Amino acid sequence: MSGREQRLAELKERVAAVAPEDAYRLAQGSATLLDVRDPEEWAAGSPRGG
Repeated sequence: MSGREQRLAELKERVAAVAPEDAYRLAQGSATLLDVRDPEEWAAGSPRGG
């Protein structure tokens, strides 16, 4: 496992993933949406307002 892959694995253990619907709802409140998708995922579409 590369250093980058190891770091991503560590971060995934500490940061909760949320469903798109939940992210949208949370962003309507006080939460900040941080989109960390890969370029290929970004090309597939982006959140409303993104």
